[in-house]
Amino acid sequence: MIRIPEKIIDFHVHLFPDKLFDAIWDSFVRNYNWNIIHRYYYEECIARLRQSGVSTIVYSNYAHRAGIAEGLNRWNIKILEEYEDLYCFAAYHPDDDNALEMAERLLENPKILGFKLHLLV
Repeated sequence: MIRIPEKIIDFHVHLFPDKLFDAIWDSFVRNYNWNIIHRYYYEECIARLRQSGVSTIVYSNYAHRAGIAEGLNRWNIKILEEYEDLYCFAAYHPDDDNALEMAERLLENPKILGFKLHLLV
């Protein structure tokens, strides 16, 4: 008999606003011909993880260009307030004018653990 641990933590989930997820998935198909098998928007993804016994979720998202990290992080704060045991590595782009100030402000939130930098984008 398989014994499931009492506490399961998923430490590598990517969550984005729904419209941005659509654009990302379309880009993966168009640019890399990747077949995206599991297209779950953030609410569906969180629900499926919870149904599978995941108690704590640490997700990340990334800014693929300057100018979008701030909007993504407003969204991050909104969903972090909606869900218990949800934490994130926030979006950051080094070319944003206010990148360091934004980072300092975000790190005051105990549910923001750090930042996601993505080399491919």
